Order: sequence, then structure tokens, then C-alpha cells
Amino acid sequence: MPARVADLGTGSGALALALASARPHAHVLATDASAAALTRARANARRLGLARRVRFAEGDWCAALGAERFAMLVSNPPYLADDDAHLQQGDLRFEPRMALAAGVDGLDALRVIIHAAPEHLHARGWLLLEHGAEQGLGGARAARRARFRRGVQSARLAGARARHPGAMAECGAIMRARNTSEHRVSAVQRELSFRFLAQPTDVNFGGKVHGGAVMKWIDQAAYAAAVGWSGAYCVTAALSGLQFIAPIRIGDLVTVQVKLIRTGRSSMHYAVDVLTRDLKAHEQRLATSCVIVFVALDEADGKPVPVPSWQPQSAEDRRLADSADELARLSKAMESAMLAARGES
Repeated sequence: MPARVADLGTGSGALALALASARPHAHVLATDASAAALTRARANARRLGLARRVRFAEGDWCAALGAERFAMLVSNPPYLADDDAHLQQGDLRFEPRMALAAGVDGLDALRVIIHAAPEHLHARGWLLLEHGAEQGLGGARAARRARFRRGVQSARLAGARARHPGAMAECGAIMRARNTSEHRVSAVQRELSFRFLAQPTDVNFGGKVHGGAVMKWIDQAAYAAAVGWSGAYCVTAALSGLQFIAPIRIGDLVTVQVKLIRTGRSSMHYAVDVLTRDLKAHEQRLATSCVIVFVALDEADGKPVPVPSWQPQSAEDRRLADSADELARLSKAMESAMLAARGES
């Protein structure tokens, strides 16, 4: 199957057309947020006899890719800082600012691309980005947050030419990151169940399983589900709607059922039911229920990382997702009220 490659922010089409020329069997897509740039790139493709070899799409970075996945994403994005003195010198004064500068540290465009790239790369696909020679550390940090766990490298390009005179210290480097961390999820991984017997060590003074043990079961089961869904280390962020409905006796068969009901950028909301049944009986009772939220973190720097999105598939799914939203709203309102009360005391 021919390799699929996308050039993000193609400009005049130089990268896309070079790839199409060097790899005749590759399927190349060139994107740009500028309609004028795409018109120029299409003209260059026609002039070089490559018009049938390259597709063009208008859109900002990965937003133009839709749901497509590729073996490789390449880009030469803007990476000068907004206050770089060279922007006011020479020919750069007449260049579009959006084609040269990218935020306070020059990394805004790279961060956007790196964050979205895993959703558009096949497993073990490559992301290749040009950046400033002193921006390798910042680029690698952004790659780790985007779940590029391994295969992230930055190196100066031999013989690279500066974008402007005297700027060799600021350009001529490339970062490559391999999508070795792509984590595929399925409907099966949305739910998880733990089943075990309640132990004598879990008993409280009244002879029933104490609430702390139940909450530990909930946390452990939901943690396993969150790690399975995200493919990352996870921490508990919130617990809401906790109800102790019926007691659990020592020796009862306990089932902890966990179901994903909502995802945020880096968060996963799980509905948890703890069921109990006397082994001598057939009736199962709901003992405890709640919604617990986990956040996926980068193990290297402890910062949140994106998780695979989940969308409701049925009316019941939508009801559960709405419940998660309502609990989150109530929790925030309660937190605000408590903070206000502390301020008054």
C-alpha cells in the first residue's frame, strides 16, 4: 500500500512537491490556512507536472486533515518569537507575520501541530518538523505531552541556510518523533468489572465492610479502566455523587462495575456501581454508586496529556454523560460556596 504523507502549512508547496517527486508512489496531501498560498502551490504543481500526484486542502495545520491518518506528517512552520528583531529587518519586513512568528517563544505553531499529530498518524508513523536550533528541548517537551513517549530526536541540519542573514543560531534544526505510543481503544475497553469476596480485614465496628474499603475498590477499578483507556499514568481528580445505599457483609460476592461516560481533553469520567450478593442467594443489590474522574499525566513532567475521545452512542450514554456534566457543575458550585464561606469566617 503506497505511503500517505501530509505537508502542513505547505506555502509554495516546496516540501509536498519534493516528496511527490522523490517518492512517485506516495500519496501526498498539502495543506495551508491561506487560500492564496494554495493557489500558488497548485500552480507550482502544474508547472512541475505533479498536479495529479498531490492533493490540496485548506485549513489550519492538522484541522485540514479531517479523519485521515498518515505514515508521515511534515512541516516547516513559523518558529521565530514575536519580538524577534530580525522581523523588522531586510525582506522579512514584507513577509506575512503569520508565516514567520509563532508566539512569545516561537513554539506556538509547533505545539499545535504536535498536540494534534497522534490523531492523524498511523502506529509507528513519523512527525518531522523544522524548528529553531535552540528550540529542541521545548519541542521534545511538547512531544511527550502529546504521548510521543519514545523516538523523539532533534538535530541540526548540515548545511542548513538561515531564513535571514545572521540567524544561523535560530534555525537549521529538525525534530522527528515516532508515534510509538499510539493507543487504540475499543468499546470493550470502555467498561471494566472487578469481582471478589469481601474479606474479614475490611470489616468495621458494626460487622460490615467499612466505607474506606469500598472507596479503595472504586479507586482501584476506575484507575485500571482509565489507564487502559488512555495508555498513560493516571491520577484521581474528583469523586462526586457518592452514595452508600446498602451494607456489604463479610463473605459477600462483590462486583465493582466501571463505565466510561465522558471524556475531556485529558480527563475521563467513570460511573461506578458496587454490587453485592450473598453467595447463598441469587439476588444482587446495589451497595454504592458514584462518578469518579481521572486525569492522564505525562510521567516525565507530571503535566496532563490528551486522552482518546469518547462520544455517547445511545440514549442511555447521553443520559449518563449529562449526569456527569451536572455533577461537575454541582461540584464546582459547592466548591465556590465553601471558598466563599471560608472567606466570610
